[in-house]
Amino acid sequence: MSAYEIGKHYPSAKSLIRMSELFDASIDYILGLSPLRKVILEKGLPNDEVRLLSLYRHLDATQKEKSRRFLELLKQTAEPLANFDEKLWQASVESVTVRSKDDITVSFISGTEIVAGIEKEGR
Repeated sequence: MSAYEIGKHYPSAKSLIRMSELFDASIDYILGLSPLRKVILEKGLPNDEVRLLSLYRHLDATQKEKSRRFLELLKQTAEPLANFDEKLWQASVESVTVRSKDDITVSFISGTEIVAGIEKEGR
């Protein structure tokens, strides 16, 4: 394998398939094209679920736990949100930074930030 590792030779398709089976890893992973060692493909799994699974696998343990809590709360919400839901808010907000009454930043677990300021009258 060392000739492969240093780029002197490239494996054939047959060799890649054998390596994939031997190392229980995707061919993309073996070739360095994907950070995911194994791609789980379930028959009939919709593309949006495959995308969610891929995103989830790139999260650290803390982010995974926050995501699970958020999804559990979202699942419990039977109908579209029409009013403020405190539990859902708490599960989706990472932090709120108040620098002053006119400078507030809300950071969500998704990475989105909302910067809000209170506009003073007469401006």
